[in-house]
Amino acid sequence: MGDAPFAEGELWLLAQSPIMHVACRTVECAAVLLRLALDTGFKYSGMKGIAVNTGTVVVEMLSTERMDVPLASRDNVLVDDAYVGFIVMKANFMLHRGKEKLKRFELRLHELF
Repeated sequence: MGDAPFAEGELWLLAQSPIMHVACRTVECAAVLLRLALDTGFKYSGMKGIAVNTGTVVVEMLSTERMDVPLASRDNVLVDDAYVGFIVMKANFMLHRGKEKLKRFELRLHELF
C-alpha cells in the first residue's frame, strides 16, 4: 500500500468543503479577496503564488469541513448500515454548510463589486 491513503479495493466516503482558486491582477486585489474569504468562513484560505511574468496572485479559498471515512476493504465491509446512515447524515450537513458559506461569499462579493 505504501504512502497512498487509498488502496485498490477500498471503498471510502469523502466529503469536503468547496475549493476555489482565483487569479487576481494585483496583490491588493488578492488581499481583499482573501479577507472576504476568511470573513465568510473559508478559514483555510491563502495566497498560493505570484506569477513572475504577470504579477498575478493566486488565492485559494477553502474551509475546514472534511471527512474521509473508510467503508470497506476488499471483501470486508467495515461498518454497519446504521453507521453508514449516520456518516451520510454528517456528510450532508457538511455539504450544506459549504453551500451556505458559498452563498455568504457570493453576497459579500456582490456588495464589493
